[in-house]
Amino acid sequence: METVNHVFDLIVIGCGAAGIGAAIKFQKLLPTAHLLVLEARDRIGGRAFTDTKTFGESAPVDLGARWLCHNQPDNLVRAYYVLSDGDRIDTDIYGTSTMAIFDEDGTPISEDLIKQVKTIAEKLFSNIKQYPHDMPDVSMLDAIHKQHIKIDNEKMQRLLDMWLSFTENHEASDLAELSAKCYAKGDGDLENCYLEIAGGFGSFIKQIAEQHKLPIKLNTVVTHIDTSTQFDGLIHVATQDGCYYLCKYVLVTVPLGCLKACSIDFTPPLPQWKQEAIDKMGFGLHNKVYLQFSSVFWDQELTKISVATNRFKFYFCIPEARIVVLHIVGSVAYELEHLRDEEIVEQVVNSLRIIYPLMTDPIKWLVTRWGSDPFSGGSYSNFQVGNNNETLKKLARETHDGRVHWAGEHTNYDGTIGYVDSAFESGHREAILICKKLRQPKTMLWKNIDNSTIIVFILLTIFSLSPNILFYGIPIELPALINQLPEGWSLPAIFNLISQGAIISLIIIFLLRHLTKSNSYETITIIITLLISVITFITLGLFWHKTTIINNISHSTYFLLFSFLIYVCDYSGSVLFLTYFDRYVSIMMRAYFLGDGVSSAALAILGFVQDSEKTQCIPIIIGNKTVLTEQASSLVFSVRIYFFILSFIMFCSLISFLILSITKIGQDESNKNDESIKLINISDDQIDEQHSQINNKLYFLAMFWSCFITYGFLPGLQTYALVPYSHDIYQKTIISIEISYLLVQIFCAIYSNITIERYPNLVHIFNIIGTILIIYIFIIAKMSPCPPFIDSILLGGLISGLIYIIINGLSHIAYILLNIYFHKVSGEKGLFWSSVKVKCGIASGAIINYMLTVHFQLFKERFPCHDYVCS
Repeated sequence: METVNHVFDLIVIGCGAAGIGAAIKFQKLLPTAHLLVLEARDRIGGRAFTDTKTFGESAPVDLGARWLCHNQPDNLVRAYYVLSDGDRIDTDIYGTSTMAIFDEDGTPISEDLIKQVKTIAEKLFSNIKQYPHDMPDVSMLDAIHKQHIKIDNEKMQRLLDMWLSFTENHEASDLAELSAKCYAKGDGDLENCYLEIAGGFGSFIKQIAEQHKLPIKLNTVVTHIDTSTQFDGLIHVATQDGCYYLCKYVLVTVPLGCLKACSIDFTPPLPQWKQEAIDKMGFGLHNKVYLQFSSVFWDQELTKISVATNRFKFYFCIPEARIVVLHIVGSVAYELEHLRDEEIVEQVVNSLRIIYPLMTDPIKWLVTRWGSDPFSGGSYSNFQVGNNNETLKKLARETHDGRVHWAGEHTNYDGTIGYVDSAFESGHREAILICKKLRQPKTMLWKNIDNSTIIVFILLTIFSLSPNILFYGIPIELPALINQLPEGWSLPAIFNLISQGAIISLIIIFLLRHLTKSNSYETITIIITLLISVITFITLGLFWHKTTIINNISHSTYFLLFSFLIYVCDYSGSVLFLTYFDRYVSIMMRAYFLGDGVSSAALAILGFVQDSEKTQCIPIIIGNKTVLTEQASSLVFSVRIYFFILSFIMFCSLISFLILSITKIGQDESNKNDESIKLINISDDQIDEQHSQINNKLYFLAMFWSCFITYGFLPGLQTYALVPYSHDIYQKTIISIEISYLLVQIFCAIYSNITIERYPNLVHIFNIIGTILIIYIFIIAKMSPCPPFIDSILLGGLISGLIYIIINGLSHIAYILLNIYFHKVSGEKGLFWSSVKVKCGIASGAIINYMLTVHFQLFKERFPCHDYVCS
């Protein structure tokens, strides 16, 4: 591979109208910036191309776009053109004043019947426009089916079908595919006024590019865009000829048909919401058959000939060049693409001869095949069933941390779609956005971020303290509780089972997602969750030591009940907190993991300062015997104070979230369209559709297993694997695990080039290592009260503690890498289902551990002041 020894500020991929519009605007805004336009073809203009060879310079014909359809002063493309005498302006290219209409047998259709059918057609289109927006989308054909079948006159029905086909011709797709809800939405609020340029529309677009002397490289097919390279921080654009181009930003303007064909590979892969939008958006096919004759055999006053038949319906006339051009769209166009030119011409001539039996054979012809063109894959976009403006917004939304931008007629969500000026406008839009980014100083990380962004980042970080506090806040205090609560060494296993029973709260979240039409419940649910957690931690601080006698056995009812409530908040938050970040730009995901790391550090500091109870064996004389009894030292601060501190941290998270949700500062507007998706209706299989299904399911399984062994099964073993060595080792290990989480965050920030895409098997290796180590921990716990190295407490405790830390550290790295991966490939949906797998894994591990620990009593306690014979 040859690397071009130059770094471009922007590389535009595609030199059609969108690419040209973007390049012109970019040069105007940043004249000293380094720009390059890469074009796969040997020409510029894309789907706007004028042929001057087939019929000669005097008879230019447009193979693609023929008209500037919005001939208005504020049209960005129109602004470049000066009208000439040879131009034509038409307000209705389907008007009947210069159109001859024939039946399929070649007989002219009367004016009265034409008017009658036109009235019916207008009524049907009016009915389509009034299609209820609260109903499921259907095709235009389905929307008018009942009225359509009422017409029993065959001739009238053929004429009506022809009239309805004007829309098919306009949209390049069959009515059976086009959306009833979005009928005419692709034209925006603009009225059509068609300008036909004498020298050809494609030639005009070419002239615009040449006048601005754009830096264009032709015959350069882009095959790969890689934004994952970390050593230089640049985007690598690879081409078919073996070259690499380096740049800061990329603007992809290739046609939607090329995106559907995945003609360009991306590393990392496109997010699933982007790929879904690409696959979902309609893309029609509109071909032409140009026939030139030795003489004009039709009325020279005609500009159009229409036929009430089911195949070749619309001919446009160019009498000065003795040319008739047939327009074919949709299913008929796809059918003809696979035939030879001679076969197509023969069918068209035979059809015309029914109307004009004395016509001669054509002397020249030209047939377009936009569907088979590898650099277009079709003609232009339209709203097919299930599409809407939100689909366009997703197509326009930038990806890869805002470094890959998107333009083209299929992305023009705030205007029209399917037109040359649509593409040109979208190019302008993206050029402005990219220029704003490039104008920001890059000397330091925070110097290119405004104050509001810094405030948002800080608020999100404070908000992100809550997930870790909810999940680890109580477990880190367990070393201080097992000697004070009646469950003793079984407390971690019982606590883990009770707390993970909160998985039932996921059912509530599922129901809310399923039943509510609005997404506003997510914000309300998060606020309620944080508020409940604040109150519960306060209550826990007040009543954690209260017990209840059940069947003559003392139980920590209050502690377990309030712990359950905390984990209800944890489960509810786990599927909402992380997905909430999808409302912000990708860099804000770092705030989540930063908050996670800061809260880990806070918990570690609290645990270290509080210290553990130091047990001493005090001899007491009872009768004639001396008995050793345990006496524990006091904690530096009480359990009550500890829970009050956690309550304060949760209160800070609540205030931060309230500020974020009320002001909505910093939210990425382009992400809002994702909020309306009902995730409960999206299965794992749908998430996996566009990216390797096997890999994604393996990664979901990896997330499940990692959480199963580390956060579900392992905690219940900790008393039996660590306390035998000493209570202090148990407490310091739990603290060290929290510190390891902070170190993991730092590690992942420094080595951000370690990703699932680069190292696809890394998380599986971590899981294998973790599984092997947890087997060792299980064996140690099973050997209690005589675990290995019991005679050398420091060595034995160090080995067990270190293994605990390694398992948790590797699992946390896998957790971060997998969540980043799911966010990249599946967006909010990936984060949602990842959170579900996490909680299911933890709950499953907790249940199995409880059965082994409490029900089967597989593990034995070791009491400090007892003598054990360990051989």
